[in-house]
Amino acid sequence: MSLDVLNLLLVLLAALGGGRIAARLGYPAILGEIGAGIILGPPLLGLLAFDDGLAVVGKLGVVLLMLYIGLHLDPTDIGRASKAGALAALGGFIVPAALGFGLMILVTQDAVASVFVAVAMGVTSLATKSRILVDLGILNTRVA
Repeated sequence: MSLDVLNLLLVLLAALGGGRIAARLGYPAILGEIGAGIILGPPLLGLLAFDDGLAVVGKLGVVLLMLYIGLHLDPTDIGRASKAGALAALGGFIVPAALGFGLMILVTQDAVASVFVAVAMGVTSLATKSRILVDLGILNTRVA
């Protein structure tokens, strides 16, 4: 087996295990899945070599997550809660983006990298929050 396939297998098994542990502890599975990636990846243990294959799988995962969330949305609810929903979505993008930008400016002093991280944090936070709402079973409620 090549290193890419082993990395992918390790990521999938770790995400599955982390998701199950989080669900057993009463938390949304996505928290365990993300935690497993952080632990295995460069931020902590560095067990995974970040290569092009893993980057493609990560991008595909974000696309599939957005598709999954879209399949769970009721289009009739979007019209009824358009103002409140738009404000919540805007806040859900701006807060993580601002925090990501601020932290990167403090750490790297590089404005271009900070903007890139801010956009990445804002976009992925919407998908992550949506998945948490699905896991908790409250996506189509007044709270969500």
